[in-house]
Amino acid sequence: MKRLILLTLCLVYIKSFAQEQITNLNPRTGDKSSYPYNFVEFKDFIFFTAYTESFGNEIWVTNKTNDATLLKDINLGNKDGIDGTFINTATELNNSLYFIANDEFSAGEIWKTDGTSAGTVKVTHFLNSHISNLTLVGNYMFFLIVRNSNLEVWKSDGTEEGTTIVSGNNPIWNSPSFEGKCNNTFIFTFQPSGSNNSRVWRSDGTSIGTYPITIEIDGNGAGFGGSSALTQYIEFKNALYFVARSYSIFGYTTSVGIMKTDGTLNNTVPVKAIYDGNNNILEYADVVEISGKLYFSLFDATLNQLIIWESDGTTNGTKKIYDKNSDRFFMTSKLINNEGNLVFCGVNSKGGTSLLKMDLTNYSIADIKELQDSIKTPFIFSEYSNNCTIKSIGAGKYFVSSPSKLINRKGWITDMTSTNTTNIENLNNVSEVFVSNNSFYFAKSTTSEGAELWKSDGTQANTILFQNINTSKYGFSDNNLATLNDKLIFSGDDGLSGNEPWTYSLGKVTLLKDINFGISTSNPNSFVIFNELMYFTARDATHGNELWKTDGSPENTQIAFDVASGTSSSYPNYLKVCNGYLFFIAKINGHNNVCKTDGTKWEIIKDLGVNQYGVAFSVIELTSSGNYIYFVTEGQHLWISDGTEAGTYKVKDFSKCSKLTDVNGRLFFIANDSNNLGLELWTSDGTSTGTKLVKDIGVGYSSSPNDLISFKNVLYFTAFTNEYGREIWQSNGTAEGTIQLSDINPSTLNGIVSANFCVLGDNLFFTANNGEAGIELWKTDGSQSGTILVKDINVGVQSSCPTEITSIGNLIYFQAYDNEHGLELWKSDGTVDGTILVSDILSGLQGSSPTNIISIGNYIYFIAETINSGRQIFKMTYNTIQSIVDMRNDVPLSIYPNPCMDYLYFKTEISCSNIYIYDLDGQLILKPNIVNNQVNISGLNTGLYIIKFNSNSKEFTKKFLKL
Repeated sequence: MKRLILLTLCLVYIKSFAQEQITNLNPRTGDKSSYPYNFVEFKDFIFFTAYTESFGNEIWVTNKTNDATLLKDINLGNKDGIDGTFINTATELNNSLYFIANDEFSAGEIWKTDGTSAGTVKVTHFLNSHISNLTLVGNYMFFLIVRNSNLEVWKSDGTEEGTTIVSGNNPIWNSPSFEGKCNNTFIFTFQPSGSNNSRVWRSDGTSIGTYPITIEIDGNGAGFGGSSALTQYIEFKNALYFVARSYSIFGYTTSVGIMKTDGTLNNTVPVKAIYDGNNNILEYADVVEISGKLYFSLFDATLNQLIIWESDGTTNGTKKIYDKNSDRFFMTSKLINNEGNLVFCGVNSKGGTSLLKMDLTNYSIADIKELQDSIKTPFIFSEYSNNCTIKSIGAGKYFVSSPSKLINRKGWITDMTSTNTTNIENLNNVSEVFVSNNSFYFAKSTTSEGAELWKSDGTQANTILFQNINTSKYGFSDNNLATLNDKLIFSGDDGLSGNEPWTYSLGKVTLLKDINFGISTSNPNSFVIFNELMYFTARDATHGNELWKTDGSPENTQIAFDVASGTSSSYPNYLKVCNGYLFFIAKINGHNNVCKTDGTKWEIIKDLGVNQYGVAFSVIELTSSGNYIYFVTEGQHLWISDGTEAGTYKVKDFSKCSKLTDVNGRLFFIANDSNNLGLELWTSDGTSTGTKLVKDIGVGYSSSPNDLISFKNVLYFTAFTNEYGREIWQSNGTAEGTIQLSDINPSTLNGIVSANFCVLGDNLFFTANNGEAGIELWKTDGSQSGTILVKDINVGVQSSCPTEITSIGNLIYFQAYDNEHGLELWKSDGTVDGTILVSDILSGLQGSSPTNIISIGNYIYFIAETINSGRQIFKMTYNTIQSIVDMRNDVPLSIYPNPCMDYLYFKTEISCSNIYIYDLDGQLILKPNIVNNQVNISGLNTGLYIIKFNSNSKEFTKKFLKL
């Protein structure tokens, strides 16, 4: 028992000294936000999306009484498994809730849940696409995928084998604008490629039954700046109604009108023209069905006019019932059915905004309550900022939210009478609510908790915080950590000085300089070492955003050059050292310029000019290769510069150009030119003739190379082929020398999603999936036989998803996930036994998500999540062997007694040499002499130590506790 207690003590001691938190900078008090959103009810449970630092944006679930819990960490670690379209994809079919999610293997697949974590499973494994809607039509879910500028129509019965493509190769200009149904038919709308208009399509689930049912129609403009999308879709009397603008259908005078379709081409017809869309743009529009009739609203914020039409679906039965304008701006809302009356927000007799009720028997208007007196016309109309919200919460009561002059939004509860329309203070600044039974749920932001989950029954007393899901604190953003000699330099905010440059040296964290004095921020960025100084960009009140430099001391932290003199900013960016100069891009007199400095003066090399519309060309990527810099300007033009004006010129125009990568003085990149072979691998020597396609890997389609890196003077990258999926490739710059290195996942499925390449000595480390172990750590020496899995860290088909891979000394450090520790810091020497967990900062599956790993001397530094301080900087030694477990269990030596006080004895049958004793910070404490197989350690302080010795070119370690 005593031995077990001592062993436990040792393990705790090792864990507590594995890393040290060196910063505690908090720019603001209170918790971060989980932003609960996308509420869906299923099986008496409420599902919604929420964000946490450890799990990203995922689905949470509550039974409405107990706290919400994470349904499943779909995309392991802190990556988002769910995007903002969950509410549009959540579909109930066959007693399951289906939805779209993405994990480490795919950008989007169909998932389903029975409400439990174990019952939340992936249905499909081959879509790998963003899907924004699932539309239930009969027993099938229909959905759309945009792939390579083509629209694909799919359907699914909820099984993988029953998920099939219906129609593909429909050229599309942007995302589809509508997905719905009518008469057991899937209806959708999109903008064809090369068109400013839209067409409505239908599909019965067959290829032949998928076709457009309208001509190209312009949108009705209901939205900021107008829109090419049609609006106000609603199912009514076995038809789908919508509003469109079309001169050919409705004429020029009144070009906006109501249309309807039953899903067939012949019965897609206009109902009636209702608005002059030739001269005016509608900022907002809505539709509702009440007592067998439709009501369409049209709001023009420029003219301060609200119009409402009533329709029974026929031309003669469609008439205008409300038309009010004002000389002052007022707000409107959605249309609401209140016991057969039409409720909405509109202008009152004083020019303010009121909650109004229309009696549909005689169209009379009752002013229930003024929500806001007259306000100024907004410079830009916003549906959220300039519209009211009305929502039925049951029992004849409604929640109303109205923008306010004094606060962001004002929350009301009303029974649609003036007397019982009351402002509820706890509902202020709430926009949308989700109603379930006699309660409603919503996100509300407070200083202490952030935007979190609240619950209300409509009274002040019972409007309360339901759960604070994300209790993480504010600390660092994942800004780069930089090193200058023995100093760590970083940008941080202590809540008093704004975001400014800080240093860590000799065990102390200090503010380097308050550049933008006071609480204003200088936002230091783009740290680069040049001429033994650190250059970076920052803003102050005198010079604007300019180039600064420091030697690590406050007195020598100063502006380097005021490129745009005075308070104007040159916004220097893309700092790159090349051929003895520091190059950068700066904006001068509205133009972007290539500039350089030798540290004493700066000069303009080239004014990049403007495009055909008079807009300045901007640089979107820059790198150095050999004695040149290469960069890409907006418009996808590849440039080169030798540091002179004459030597700075455009090399070639592309339709796409990116991923500029140097390989031993030769430039490689990804591009697509006018020959339209797709995104493929290119190379350039800086001349037009020497800029050429390396190889058309995906013949007839894009291989879309990615993850370019130089290794052993050869380019390594990933590329996609129809035969093998995305795998690792290598290239020497010739077509015959561009080959697939290995088929890691022996199928058409991807072996690599994102490679995360990192060079360490003679090995290139990366992440890959062989189809059995998930995404894990791999390495290659450049040969097919030398491309191997290093370790299955998260054992089984689930992934450890190693990222942030950084080489330090003879090890790589990275973050990885396992089912015991979550996302934490690991290290590897490229062997199974040498791939170990370094630190477990946040116990359990929360994970500290370590990032920005760098080294200074014997220490590594990184940013990781903490319980009480948010993300902070940590420090630990990188040359020690400490871990939660011993590195080796086969050490051919025993030491005793352990723990010990004066002498440590050795028992071994091998010869030992170079014996050292280290503390847990990696500092050499003692190089002892062995006399009669014993070492005198009486001079050591109490604590845990590591003894290291060599035998036959092998290194062995043991831990011991000095009492």
